[in-house]
Amino acid sequence: MASAATTGIVLSLTFNSGETLVLERDDGGGYVTVASLKGGSQGYTDVLPLNGVTYTYRAKVQKAGYADSSYSATDTGVPQDLSVL
Repeated sequence: MASAATTGIVLSLTFNSGETLVLERDDGGGYVTVASLKGGSQGYTDVLPLNGVTYTYRAKVQKAGYADSSYSATDTGVPQDLSVL
């Protein structure tokens, strides 16, 4: 039996070392935290269950001893078949 293809959205993120990037996703029902990433430029793959749904992302930076940053501008994406990437 063949398994279903994994779908997801691949994000490229850039922020300073020593910071934590909090990534949030909204599928129309409100934002939820999907990742908390530490230090610098990196990729993140959000593996999602619903192909064809548009997701909106935003991020904020946290750094010890400082207030959280404002949220970033938002970006949107639709999951794609990750097996072909």
